[in-house]
Amino acid sequence: MHIKMKLKTSIVKISNIPFHVTEPASGLVTKAILLFPEAHGTTGHISDVACRFARLGYKVFLYQLYYIQGKDVKFHLDPNDKETRDSLLQNICPNTMIADLRKTKDYFSQFEHFSIVGFSIGGYFSILASSVLNPQSVIAFYPNPTPNNFNYPFPVVTEYIPLIPKNSLLLFGENDHSIPASEVELVRTLAPQCKVVSYPKSQHGFFCNSRHTYNKNSAKDAWDRILKILA
Repeated sequence: MHIKMKLKTSIVKISNIPFHVTEPASGLVTKAILLFPEAHGTTGHISDVACRFARLGYKVFLYQLYYIQGKDVKFHLDPNDKETRDSLLQNICPNTMIADLRKTKDYFSQFEHFSIVGFSIGGYFSILASSVLNPQSVIAFYPNPTPNNFNYPFPVVTEYIPLIPKNSLLLFGENDHSIPASEVELVRTLAPQCKVVSYPKSQHGFFCNSRHTYNKNSAKDAWDRILKILA
């Protein structure tokens, strides 16, 4: 159930990186979330997620996956446009992304609480970002630790998984077409300090209510776990 709260949105640049910001319209905000979207960009689902966190009292900074390629902060792709999506992702340089995000560390450190949240390829990037930004927690939905299954030229993040803060949550679906059970077990082994959950009868995208893979029960349980972490 969403808490009724008036929100405001803006575009903020931190170290020349543009973020789409959603936050409570009034009061001092002392908590922040850095949100990494799925490969489709700023979809309605991701905007809704930002609003849900903002209603919890967070200032939510939505990272723009394709800003270096000249896409604006409201850019999003049709989920069926695989050709454009793959072309854009092929041109993301994770090392450049991390070097840019490192410049924002002082900014995010001013908040009393700072967490990183990511979905799918954004979950993968949330693990990378955690290695340089020192959040209190990471919440990653279906992050692939070795993204060869995606066919994108990204490095594995296995060396960073043990560094994820202990108050973190990594969420998977047992029937995920792109993340084998062996990789979920690899995450469990590398991150014993985190809570790793794999939902039965759930697929990639189980948290997104606009997808055919949406699983209401798994999504509710995931949100309840998130509330406990952010409490």
